[in-house]
Amino acid sequence: MCPMPTFITLITLLLCVVGAAAQDVSVLVAYHSQTGNTEKMAEAIAEGAIGEGVTVVMKKVTELTQADLEAADAVILGSPVHMGDVAVEVRQTLVDWSYKFGFWRSHGLENKVCAVFATGAAASNGKEFTMMSMALGMTQFGMVLVTPYGG
Repeated sequence: MCPMPTFITLITLLLCVVGAAAQDVSVLVAYHSQTGNTEKMAEAIAEGAIGEGVTVVMKKVTELTQADLEAADAVILGSPVHMGDVAVEVRQTLVDWSYKFGFWRSHGLENKVCAVFATGAAASNGKEFTMMSMALGMTQFGMVLVTPYGG
């Protein structure tokens, strides 16, 4: 698990990018949690994103609607590590964004800011691959990935 200052940095960077236009910002934190750990991380991220002019919506990936994604200026997606990759529920969610919601053809997520997070039992445990997998899915929709490692 990444230390909390890393997430604070990520959230701050995310809000700076999205909030550059000095308008209200809507952040969607979407996650799948099997044991409750990913939900706890999602709650911490949502809490860190709360600020003046920022609306934060937190939902399980199985509860997401097309309207949720369309209304969000930024989407933060989280998953536990399953077999070195995202949970099947998160993978299905990304597929739904394309086929069920039509974002692949409509380009409806293009230029929205996105970020990812993962939880796992060990120091590594495949979290890097899980985050890369989610990031790949989101950037294929034309979303702009924000990480705490930018320069």
